[in-house]
Amino acid sequence: MRALAFVLFILAVQTACIGESRDARAQSSSIAKPTQIIKDADGLEPSAIGSFATQPRPTDYVHTIAYPAPHAPRTRRFVPTPRGTGWREIPDTKLIGVATPEMGTGGIYAVVTNWTGGDFSEELQLFINPPGGGHLGNDNSTFYGFDVDALEVFEFYPPSPLQTSPGSGAMYGGDRAPVSPSLPQATHVYDGSAWTKNKNGKPVFLFTGYRGKAGDSDDPLAFYPWIFDPEAISVERGTPYRMKGDGDGSVSLGEQWIGVKAQGDPKRGVVFMQTTTRANQLSHYDPIRNRWFDHGNRKSWGEYGGQELQINYASVLRIDPEHDIAVLLGAHDGLATLDLKRLKGPEPLGFHRIKRAEEMPLVTADMSFAWDPVAKDWLCYGSKGVFSMDPVTWEMKLIDANGPKPQETGTFDRWFHSAKRDEFFTQNAADHNWWSYKRPR
Repeated sequence: MRALAFVLFILAVQTACIGESRDARAQSSSIAKPTQIIKDADGLEPSAIGSFATQPRPTDYVHTIAYPAPHAPRTRRFVPTPRGTGWREIPDTKLIGVATPEMGTGGIYAVVTNWTGGDFSEELQLFINPPGGGHLGNDNSTFYGFDVDALEVFEFYPPSPLQTSPGSGAMYGGDRAPVSPSLPQATHVYDGSAWTKNKNGKPVFLFTGYRGKAGDSDDPLAFYPWIFDPEAISVERGTPYRMKGDGDGSVSLGEQWIGVKAQGDPKRGVVFMQTTTRANQLSHYDPIRNRWFDHGNRKSWGEYGGQELQINYASVLRIDPEHDIAVLLGAHDGLATLDLKRLKGPEPLGFHRIKRAEEMPLVTADMSFAWDPVAKDWLCYGSKGVFSMDPVTWEMKLIDANGPKPQETGTFDRWFHSAKRDEFFTQNAADHNWWSYKRPR
């Protein structure tokens, strides 16, 4: 009897182990599934501009990384604007005055000069410089802020530890990178940054660029959107996006992402992204669902009324809130628009050229433009000066030929309007002060 009982006990244990092994295999199989589609994910309603994602969502990429202890918080004070119109230099607003010494050939200077923009939040009255760099220019993942209320600049936290990054070289922007592959690396951001809202309704700063490469991804053409929370001083690494290019493998990583443009759309709660050169991929990122939606590239645009534009890295993307259109403007591309009201789903759409570059002598490669909610037109700034652009007729008029000269590698989002102050602001170098421009009314 004892022998029989022992045998039965052993059989019971083996059966339990087999059951646990099956459960573990089933769970492992479930975790290993590489994608989820938006129609069955999270129990959320369909996106405002599409009910399914043409880009898969890996299930294991999103996580929050806490940064080193931040510096002192913002002062939250308000400095009144002096009377008068025109240009005004804002004292003590040089990034070099607040930056921790960094590695890299360009150091803090590369945050502005190495083809990097940033973006401004009207709600927070805060402009953020992302970790700009590339080409051995700047090797850390530090963010910098310009408080438009207090008119002061600051560093969010000290530079993160660095390590040798084999094989990165000039292509990925440097030979040193943060120790953690989860930290964003300094990159050419171009016009590829924007503000949006997270699932809690908080403003967050999103950026990516030429060197947003997923260091631990098996896909060499995958790039992450990095989502920075300026209040929590933390970052989320969103779902990587794989650039499609021409679909024949002829478009390299650099050709697809150099000069990426991003613009937040508060009406739809998403961020539009437009790539350049031969790829010309139009997409949008939904930060709530952590999904990408494709709207075609240059090969598919013609079928949907768009034009095959060779979009250049120096052009800038903006959204007209009055007419609900996306506007692309640059010295190489000219002027092109996209009617966002046509975006009823994830179907391909493309930009329509309005004017060629040679028809716009005021538009230069270093310029940018921003919406003026008072005049309800565009105010542009470049090496030719400050000029307006009518959003219907597209007529351009020079307003002020004086003022600071813009950064020759591009201004991007470092020209913006603060509705609270009714002033425009620009930053042209890390060792230069910020400037404001008060438009005559």
